[in-house]
Amino acid sequence: MRQRVLLRMDLPPSLTLLHDEDYPEFEDEIYKEMKFTCRHFCLLIRVTEELERVFTYQTFFQTVVTLVMMASCLFVMSSVQVNSVVFYTQAEYCCCILTSATIFYWSGTGVITAVSIINIVK
Repeated sequence: MRQRVLLRMDLPPSLTLLHDEDYPEFEDEIYKEMKFTCRHFCLLIRVTEELERVFTYQTFFQTVVTLVMMASCLFVMSSVQVNSVVFYTQAEYCCCILTSATIFYWSGTGVITAVSIINIVK
């Protein structure tokens, strides 16, 4: 931030000030830059919270729908002969649903892990 202000004010990058109060124009620019950065940071936090809120419900409904589909497939499989075409079709569909859910939750876990690492670093 300090380097950007130095460049914007056409000051040498090697300039070191012990106290910004010694150079009021520089101090004002630093405060402007800090306000700008804080506004963007607050915007990022709001967007993150909104995305989290939206995707929390999406993930919940995705889980419910997946479980209902699995239950209906298993119900149909339990009501037909094991050597019938319907049984194998339902078994294949169950495997596809399970694979899809595994990929969905595996990638979601990766995102959650990455976010928790970022929160630890802060």
